[in-house]
Amino acid sequence: PYTTEAPRPALDGLPFDILTQIVSYLPIKSVLFLRRCNQSLASRINLDQCFWRNRLISGNLVDFLWDLDEAECRQKDLSGTGWDWRGLARDLRAQRFPEAALRRNTNIEDAPLGLLNRCRIVRVVEE
Repeated sequence: PYTTEAPRPALDGLPFDILTQIVSYLPIKSVLFLRRCNQSLASRINLDQCFWRNRLISGNLVDFLWDLDEAECRQKDLSGTGWDWRGLARDLRAQRFPEAALRRNTNIEDAPLGLLNRCRIVRVVEE
């Protein structure tokens, strides 16, 4: 039979925890496109500090950032001395000088020892 009601998109009806799990496997560009194309999903997919922290820790966002200790990062966030994960993600992706982004968004002494060296190497390779 003919109905006048448009079918509801499949992702809209998913529970929040399942939607969050699915989004965690998507590349960041796909997450951003998904939020843009559906207003309901835009309100349900949070791009909060936790989202950006998880993306950076997983290594999916910045390829030279692989040795962050997830437990230590979570502990810092809980203690109130956490980093600005969103700012760090934005700056590391856009910055020509990643070490400047680290200094601006983190307590540089807390960064893994090899990270600054990798930042310097990335800068040299890009030049």
